[in-house]
Amino acid sequence: MIPLRQPTSVLAGSSLLLALFCPAVVSAGSCPAVPDWKTFVSEMVSPDGRVIDWGTPDQRSTSEGQAYALLMALIASDRSAFDRILQWTENNLAHGDLRSRLPAWHWGRAQDGDWRVIDPNPASDADLWLAYTLIEASRFWKEPRYLELGRSLARLVLEKETQVMPRFGRILLPAPKGFVEPNGSVRVNPSYVPPQILRRLADLFPEDGWEELLDSSMRILLARPNGLQSDWLIIDPQGRPRLEDERGRIGSYAAIRVYLWAGMLSPDAPEGITLRRHLARAVPRLLRKDGILKAHDAVTSQARETLPTGLTATLLPLIRSLRLDTDLARLCLTLGNDPSVLVDGYYTRTLAWLSLAWMHGAFRFGTDGRLILSWSQDP
Repeated sequence: MIPLRQPTSVLAGSSLLLALFCPAVVSAGSCPAVPDWKTFVSEMVSPDGRVIDWGTPDQRSTSEGQAYALLMALIASDRSAFDRILQWTENNLAHGDLRSRLPAWHWGRAQDGDWRVIDPNPASDADLWLAYTLIEASRFWKEPRYLELGRSLARLVLEKETQVMPRFGRILLPAPKGFVEPNGSVRVNPSYVPPQILRRLADLFPEDGWEELLDSSMRILLARPNGLQSDWLIIDPQGRPRLEDERGRIGSYAAIRVYLWAGMLSPDAPEGITLRRHLARAVPRLLRKDGILKAHDAVTSQARETLPTGLTATLLPLIRSLRLDTDLARLCLTLGNDPSVLVDGYYTRTLAWLSLAWMHGAFRFGTDGRLILSWSQDP
């Protein structure tokens, strides 16, 4: 496969500067506009629907990237891009059948120069977002096939990517393989369990056990007494959550998504009320005078390294939901002074886009976790 050219442009005018349409999403004030969706597609998505992480040596694609882009295409009401991204994902990551196979997480250029799956192990966060987005797309676009694929993926997640643990019940594994230790401990990733997805699946399929998974996931998210999230958490054989060694205490690229998902929860959702109250303890430790988010020790809150400035955008919904208006204005000004930081690499680009699209009212999540889109009359 011939890769796309390296993207060169920075930021185009937003095509999603939409009027606010619900009380849950209040004024974004001085926050930057949503980076242009068509520019994202032209620079980051191949014509056949592959989302490319240009910052990696193998110019990889991941199931995570495909899942986020699928959600973005739905929010942007771009069904053509949606179908291309979905088709590439199914054909290349799931052997042409998402009904019976979870997608491989890593596809790219192998050492022999061939383009193929590098690691077939799935990633449960991507699988949840794919299932959720397909189910919601079936409602907006009246496409039964999307619902069939989404329901099948959700069942595969429960079957292959969960495990029952003492005190917790059923918990989400990061992948089917590699996260259960010989002594029975399980390594989990708190950012893999957006409560709105689990609430939506529990509401749609109450007989499948999603409510139990939502309950255990909330306990994982609330496990740190100071609210600071770590990238990884250990559940020991007795069902007790603990951090690993010093390295395992770091909250970095993965953990920042916990704050993003929590900030976007419906203000009336029980999970949102509980989680935002808990995470509010962490916000003063996350914010810095320069407005730049830093990787931190989840015990001491000591800063370890500076993350890309654009990732600060992931904090905006939580800060807005907590009504920290002074901090919100300051961070929006920091980002607005140099909009190029919002498109600095695949990961920043996708998370910043989702954050700013929420801030500007392009979408929200209902109390039951359903997706609500500004372009649709479907409640």
